[in-house]
Amino acid sequence: MAVKQLYPTKPLECWGKLEELRRRLVRDTYTAKERGELVVLGGPGPLPSLLCGLGGFQLLSPMPIGPDMKDLRLLTRMNELATTQGYSNDCCATLRIALGSMLMGRFGMNKRTGEILKPDIHFESLACQGQMKAQQLYQEYFFEIPSFVVELPWQEEPRPADVQYLEDQLHEAVDWLINTTGRKFDDRLLAEGWVNEWRSRVYFTRIMEYLATIPAPLDQKTLASFATLVWRGSLHLPEVRDFYKEAMDEVGDRVRRGIAALATERCRLFHEGPVPWYPSNVLRYFNRYGAVCIGSWLYFTEFGNFNVKDDGSWDVCPMPEEMGLPLNTRDDILHSMAVVFATYNPRPELSARIDHRVRMARHFKVDGAVFALDRGCLGNTCGAMESMVALKEAGIPVTSYQGACANPSELGQEEIVSRIDTFMESLGLKALGPGRPLVEVEAAE
Repeated sequence: MAVKQLYPTKPLECWGKLEELRRRLVRDTYTAKERGELVVLGGPGPLPSLLCGLGGFQLLSPMPIGPDMKDLRLLTRMNELATTQGYSNDCCATLRIALGSMLMGRFGMNKRTGEILKPDIHFESLACQGQMKAQQLYQEYFFEIPSFVVELPWQEEPRPADVQYLEDQLHEAVDWLINTTGRKFDDRLLAEGWVNEWRSRVYFTRIMEYLATIPAPLDQKTLASFATLVWRGSLHLPEVRDFYKEAMDEVGDRVRRGIAALATERCRLFHEGPVPWYPSNVLRYFNRYGAVCIGSWLYFTEFGNFNVKDDGSWDVCPMPEEMGLPLNTRDDILHSMAVVFATYNPRPELSARIDHRVRMARHFKVDGAVFALDRGCLGNTCGAMESMVALKEAGIPVTSYQGACANPSELGQEEIVSRIDTFMESLGLKALGPGRPLVEVEAAE
């Protein structure tokens, strides 16, 4: 029997541009030395634009990505090697595969040529415990390269001192970059890169804000694909800025025309916690019930710059021209960076995340929440149990499962499928069709 389509749907027109950008970023990284560009280990956190003052540079991801994630046997072997060094399953899974990749001699490898790309420096902003430990591992197992880390101000409540704390570090970082690389620092290039990053972040935040609409114009898996440009540390690039602007306009048009990510949408879910980094159908398994995962507190706060209002809606960071901050000197630029990330960033407020989840669940009109309890990701599971209790008390059904985002052996497919099926049936939904395995990608030979 044909399944009734409740909403029109169509592919994203900007998808091809996203795929080409991702391919180009990889090519540019592994050909950086040919152009005399600086290779920097880092990038997933905020402020890649701080490096723009040095001129041409490329970012090497501090964790295995791409082809390595598609080879499940290889990924499992990386985790096993990390265990031999004392880093068990309760450690950050991405830290474990980075270490495993180093021990296998694959870290920084160009998969086409087999050559190892050696970074010149390590530079990134600190956002989690796994990063802190990984920085020690880079020095111990990989390259003894100069390293500088900017510590984001993580406080229970925003404080005026947070801006100055971050701003002082940014000045120290610029001095360190100049002294370590021996390169001149161009404040004009810094301003251009920062404004591009700023605009990119606001555009992406607006895209996520559209997901409060019924039907949802995007699903969470597509959102994760959009976020790869953030994780690649590419927000300072004008073509990435332009992509997010184009994507925002297209998503806004889908909202106005009622075009859905899932034509059978009849249930909306938050999927909280990390999902597998390797190819999986976890987020779209729910589609068989007419349910769409639209995001989560974790995704929204990791990639967006906003504050949560009392009703769960967002106070999105203004654009540069709306903020009214001068950008004429280096002091101006670094001050504006500190203001944006210390003011429009709800992620560090650890105890507030519980209330934020309830408020956002109501605003985004979700019918339930699914928590992935990643045993190695302590920062993201902090407050998860309390959040589940708070959501239940607010009348929002909740379920959970355990796993590890970068360790396939930790994903118990049968148990997770059983829990999901039981949960969806408890919501009064019946399957509209057969489900796909959560993981169905064969390991590469």
